[in-house]
Amino acid sequence: MHVNHLSKVLKKSTGRTTTELISSRIAQEAKALLRQTNWTMTEIADSLVFADVAHFSNFFKRQMALAPGTYRLQEIV
Repeated sequence: MHVNHLSKVLKKSTGRTTTELISSRIAQEAKALLRQTNWTMTEIADSLVFADVAHFSNFFKRQMALAPGTYRLQEIV
């Protein structure tokens, strides 16, 4: 299956682009790691294959409208 065809089928069936689906899944995993581990932001960024913590933090803020550290603190309370 060609990548363009797959992208069209996903968009038609889910209403979301491939990039949106992948980003959503990565954000979901990031939230789980922030809630369920004591890993540092660097360890989480590395595990999700971000180039560095700044890229991870910017990605998370775009997805959640909240910094990862703030999200972690809210989940603890």
